[in-house]
Amino acid sequence: MPEKIATTANIQILVIDDNLINRQYFSFALAKKGFSVNLAEDGFAAIKLAKKNNFDLILTDIKMPDMDGYETTRKIKQIRQHQNTPVVATSAETIAEKNQHLFESCLLKPIKLQELYATVEKFCLNNKIPKDEASQKALDFNQKQALAFAYNDKQIMQKMISMFSQELPLQITQLAHSLSNNSHKVARDLIHKIRGSCKTCGADNLDTNLEKLSKSIKDNDLDKINDVFSQVKSASVRFIKFSHQ
Repeated sequence: MPEKIATTANIQILVIDDNLINRQYFSFALAKKGFSVNLAEDGFAAIKLAKKNNFDLILTDIKMPDMDGYETTRKIKQIRQHQNTPVVATSAETIAEKNQHLFESCLLKPIKLQELYATVEKFCLNNKIPKDEASQKALDFNQKQALAFAYNDKQIMQKMISMFSQELPLQITQLAHSLSNNSHKVARDLIHKIRGSCKTCGADNLDTNLEKLSKSIKDNDLDKINDVFSQVKSASVRFIKFSHQ
């Protein structure tokens, strides 16, 4: 059965591990910092939770009975709101190269608290998310701008946003592949295309992060590319969420 530890934080983290001690370690460590932590003892429980919640970060064990961390991650990535959610592997062994594309990072067990907190900060706090959801929505979805591009017609605006929201997850996936293959020209062309839709649909925060990503690619700053791309993915998920409320 899924377990849940509730906090008042606006950052939601899903921890998947079949070992009770490991789950408690993560829950105590993360709750101590004020994060909202959901725990799942296996892949099946994790998928149920992922369908009902919008997580900002997922930490998953790899070696689990019935459904391992690889298959669990693949299935969670098929859920619409988690197509671009960062997933971090937690494992006692290094991840095979053929499966590395599934994860944004890997934490090797035993995991030190500093490493855990640094990872959460990297994927969840770099965007400096306001605790007030209304403030975050204003950053991620500029309805006034989108409405202006739609000639102040809400039906036209909603149709444009719907079309963009349907194609955006695939575009982000294509962008990830181009970056992993060092196809920087392809990546910058994709960024240019997505930014055009951002301006039309009022995706201000996503547009800003894409601009930063384009600059990082131009500067060939590999470390910054990875950091900014994680922000791009988070901003894309939030835009889809807020623009449909």
